[in-house]
Amino acid sequence: LVRESLDHLRFPVLEAASGQAALDLLEAGADVGFVLVGLNLRGVDAQRVMNRARELRPGLPVAVLAESGQ
Repeated sequence: LVRESLDHLRFPVLEAASGQAALDLLEAGADVGFVLVGLNLRGVDAQRVMNRARELRPGLPVAVLAESGQ
């Protein structure tokens, strides 16, 4: 639902299948203006992704999405 909403608003979206994949994108220099982290990531946890995103790009907005599974 979030992805569909962002697509509808014409925001470009990079999607990572896991916490490590998200870190890989950020560390490779992916051009992102906002990070939305799912609370229930596989592998690397959301807190580590948030911390690393802030280390790599101070001032980058980061938010956590608590997925309900519904």
